[in-house]
Amino acid sequence: MHSVKKTFTVKTLNLLFALAAICIFNGCKSQAPEPVISDVRIPINILEKVNLQEKWFNQTLPMDPLAVVRNIYIHDNLLLVLDSRNKLHALDADRGIVKWSVQLCGPHYPVSTPEYFNNSVMFICDQTFVEVKLADGQIIKKMDLGFPSRTSVARWQNAATGDEKMDYLFVGQHDGDFNCIDASNGLTIWKSIHSDYPPKGRIEIFQDKVYFTDSKGTVYCSPVTKRENIWSAGSSGQSVGPIIKDGQCFVANTDTALRCYDAETGTVNWKYLAGGPLVSFPVITDKYVYQAVTGTANKLVCLNAKTASKEGNIVWELKNGKQILAEDGEISYAVTNDNYFVVMSANTGKQKQVSFPMPGLSVFVANDVNNMIYLATEKGAIIAIKPMR
Repeated sequence: MHSVKKTFTVKTLNLLFALAAICIFNGCKSQAPEPVISDVRIPINILEKVNLQEKWFNQTLPMDPLAVVRNIYIHDNLLLVLDSRNKLHALDADRGIVKWSVQLCGPHYPVSTPEYFNNSVMFICDQTFVEVKLADGQIIKKMDLGFPSRTSVARWQNAATGDEKMDYLFVGQHDGDFNCIDASNGLTIWKSIHSDYPPKGRIEIFQDKVYFTDSKGTVYCSPVTKRENIWSAGSSGQSVGPIIKDGQCFVANTDTALRCYDAETGTVNWKYLAGGPLVSFPVITDKYVYQAVTGTANKLVCLNAKTASKEGNIVWELKNGKQILAEDGEISYAVTNDNYFVVMSANTGKQKQVSFPMPGLSVFVANDVNNMIYLATEKGAIIAIKPMR
């Protein structure tokens, strides 16, 4: 037995020495695959055909090698990129320069959508409230809530000072309560019980009222200072939460309805039945509401934000449309489910003659701020495109 082992060892060593000699004289390539850099930039001549130009390109996002881009948000002049390891990166939206990066929490915790307050951005990381300063990425505050949450966080302050100062956080509890919490010490100010259908999704503040939805899709409106139901409205599906603009409360629901309520009274201004589940937020501009529709309907619809029609006033629909990218009042830019870039009239939906594929790009920003278009790869290469006019 010993001689067999010895023979095997000697033969193995001789083979290794032979391979090493070959490598020395001929050169050896590593067994690890070479990194492949795919050119995802859109050719200039293609962009020019639809009156667009590249403004900047950034492929140096400082992400962990195992991370991919999860979401990108735009706020004022910042692009906020959240990666799959829960690291938040901020880029100058005009120039593409990375301003800062910060680790929000451990890589395996669920992270809410961002909410903005004054000069900071806020998240819920499982059961921790995290507030980040937008100017430099400094974590201003971390507070253990004492319970897991599946909502975003909203914040409200009154104008008083001293003992009359009120600084409240609003967050839903995973097992049922909707909480108003003192932001300075974490103590509960008031709570409402929703044990059968816990709060879920985005929370919105409008003036002195707070709006949220539960896991059954019911939307609630309460005063910020006390537990009281001003109005509520039910549905037969689930919602990602309310969005409020110009005194209107928009709620998209898996029961196929996009509802527009009067934010003060809860009166239904209009209800559009889309023909398929609505699982993403509507994107609301000055004139229009854009909503992606999933299921067999599989389309992007554009509606007038304000209309006298109780069924909603549809302006146009894009079959196989996935997401609106930007709009300037005259031109709408969108992407389809098979990653084609589409340019069309915002007022009629009539498409320009040129549309083109974007095979390497898979993360898109829904920009409701201006007409800049931001496209990205999972690995963090980001392209900014702007109209030439």
